Amino acid sequence: MATPSEEQYPWQEPANPVSRGAFIVVEGLDRAGKSTQVKKLCDRLYAEGHNVKAIGFPANGYTLICDRYYYSGIVYSAAKQLPSLSLAWARQPEVGLPRPDRVVFLDLDPEAAAKRGGYGDEKYEKREMQERVKELFLGLLGKRGEESSDLFVVNAGVGIEDVA
Repeated sequence: MATPSEEQYPWQEPANPVSRGAFIVVEGLDRAGKSTQVKKLCDRLYAEGHNVKAIGFPANGYTLICDRYYYSGIVYSAAKQLPSLSLAWARQPEVGLPRPDRVVFLDLDPEAAAKRGGYGDEKYEKREMQERVKELFLGLLGKRGEESSDLFVVNAGVGIEDVA
């Protein structure tokens, strides 16, 4: 995610912490619109009076919105389909990491992703890989047990404003 100026994104101003903020994660396939939706969500929450940061680690008083988190590491590792990189193996590093208050998964058909600008520039932007990643994401996020009420699957195949 590019580093914008403070004038461009006022939600990057320092906070005056009064209470704990929220930890929101936005996940999705490559080209699903994660960076765009993180900016939109930050703008919206800031307009509603929340202290918001899109980078860093959850600090007192901030709502932190991450453009990817450990879920991506898990599913992209497992999607390589190497015997030594099973889903169970890939989940081990997440032990002890803070659980997000919300996880937003931007669901996009790999064929639709391929039609977006810049597709194919990244190492894993291949249809077969993206199909495995999507399957693993939905499976992983569906197995979160009691935490699944904090998971939101959003159709990223519609317009930017419709997703926001």
